[in-house]
Amino acid sequence: MTSKPRKILLCFVMIFFLSTFSFSQQKSKTLILQEMSWVEVKDYLKSNNMVIIPLGSTEQHGPHMPMGTDYYEALEIAKK
Repeated sequence: MTSKPRKILLCFVMIFFLSTFSFSQQKSKTLILQEMSWVEVKDYLKSNNMVIIPLGSTEQHGPHMPMGTDYYEALEIAKK
């Protein structure tokens, strides 16, 4: 491949990556109650009447895992 086609290909790849990255950043905003202000929650509830509250136990799982493992799993499932 000569130098000019490489530059064109590189420019195309960079533009594609940047546009995909910016679109994915704008596409979805995770709504986590602990990270929202009361004004944001109020605005959200004007158009939506559903909330998901993740629950997970806090218990020991041996010395290799944190005690909040079940909570972290519930939180990630709720995000999806």
